[in-house]
Amino acid sequence: MQTAYDEIVSDSAGEARLHEREAILHTIAVMEDADRDPSSAAKRTDAVVAVTRLWTSLIADLASVQNQYPNELKARIISIGLFVLRHCEAARSDETKDFAAVIEISRMLEKGLAQ
Repeated sequence: MQTAYDEIVSDSAGEARLHEREAILHTIAVMEDADRDPSSAAKRTDAVVAVTRLWTSLIADLASVQNQYPNELKARIISIGLFVLRHCEAARSDETKDFAAVIEISRMLEKGLAQ
């Protein structure tokens, strides 16, 4: 996915949610591809890079003073994002670790955006 999350922030709320969902669905597809071929360092790296880009942008947006979400919600989502980033970094170099937990989190987030 070539669209940067930072560019999406200026879109209307509905468009932003759609782009966020698309970005999440893209990362899910990349992680599933990596899990189908765990010995492929290239696929694992692609998955980690895609997820890291997405979550780094999400966390930066949540940490912004302009973000209107309640502080408790922002803190919870940031905490989830930090877990995702740590898990992905571990999965980058250890082919015995899959992306299942991150895929599950991503699916829940995507479903929340679909509502």
